[in-house]
Amino acid sequence: RTVLNVLPLLVFAYACHQVCFPLVDELHDNTLLRCDLTFGGALTLASAGYFFVALSGYKTFGSSVVPDIMSLYPQNIWISVGRIGLAMNMAFSFPLQSFSFRNSMSVLMFGKPAVELSKPLYLTLTYALVFLAMFIAIAVEDMSVILSYSGAIGASALAYILPGVFYYRYFNNEWGPTRVLAAFMMVFGVIFMPTSVILEALKGH
Repeated sequence: RTVLNVLPLLVFAYACHQVCFPLVDELHDNTLLRCDLTFGGALTLASAGYFFVALSGYKTFGSSVVPDIMSLYPQNIWISVGRIGLAMNMAFSFPLQSFSFRNSMSVLMFGKPAVELSKPLYLTLTYALVFLAMFIAIAVEDMSVILSYSGAIGASALAYILPGVFYYRYFNNEWGPTRVLAAFMMVFGVIFMPTSVILEALKGH
């Protein structure tokens, strides 16, 4: 794999922007300093976990490592505990991601947050998103494909394009290094998204 093939996975790994607003709302005494410390600590902890897992995989299997590293380990009690832990992580992460996803879809489709929908419509939207996610999980065998496309499309918009557009648009009276960086992020995201999608599609042929 080239750097451009792997970069969408890296972008997806740090694309946590959609849960920032609920976390800020729930954070006690949510000053800018406390928000920075919270997000910085979370990113540091995630980076340490990513580094440990990646290093362990390469130290164990070298260049023969595959995206689903758990499939390379033998069947024993410790690997079973690891698989159970991974399943629990997915189970508890899904509601957090679904909350933001459902709310965004509700605003786009009906013009109001999900909590303001009627109960039948609220349940219909919730179950539709759950069954859609379940169908994709059953239909796709290689999780790295989903993560690559998610990173190339969704995470590129969340991490580069939209933050750059928002900052560039709302601080249009100021010119400085930060606004230049915002413009660079926006342009980089616009180029990176189609390039990554094309490379991922060509990888399957």
